[in-house]
Amino acid sequence: MQNNGPDVIKLFDTWIAGYDKGSLEQVMSVFDPSVVYIPPCYPPQNFSELRKWFATDFERSGARPHWTFKVVYLESSGDLAVAISEWAGYSDFGNSRLQAEVHRFRSVDVFKNGKDGWKIVRTVNGPNECGATIAKPSKKKPKPRKKK
Repeated sequence: MQNNGPDVIKLFDTWIAGYDKGSLEQVMSVFDPSVVYIPPCYPPQNFSELRKWFATDFERSGARPHWTFKVVYLESSGDLAVAISEWAGYSDFGNSRLQAEVHRFRSVDVFKNGKDGWKIVRTVNGPNECGATIAKPSKKKPKPRKKK
């Protein structure tokens, strides 16, 4: 692992802080204008489409997840770097202290060092599975247990 590349933790923390605050400028500050962002189960997005996507997310009512990440691989060479990380999004339940994981995926990010420093130029996020169904309770009544 090289250490002359981007400070990925700082960049991702900047994105998370911006997302938590609903700051479109802070969220977009980690992306290069040439970015191609491929989210789980959606078509690729360029910078302006990604900006619109986050703007819509910040305008909607309701809670947004809080994101966490773990960088599992980082390699850099010259002005390019790649990071593989695992992300999880958690949502709170009202005023309780309960949280639930609502999103999980692996991300591959390509960074380029330019005049504004290291920025993300490509992101590919892969969920465990697109369109996975959540188990639904059965409408059938359970069979009574046999008494011994």
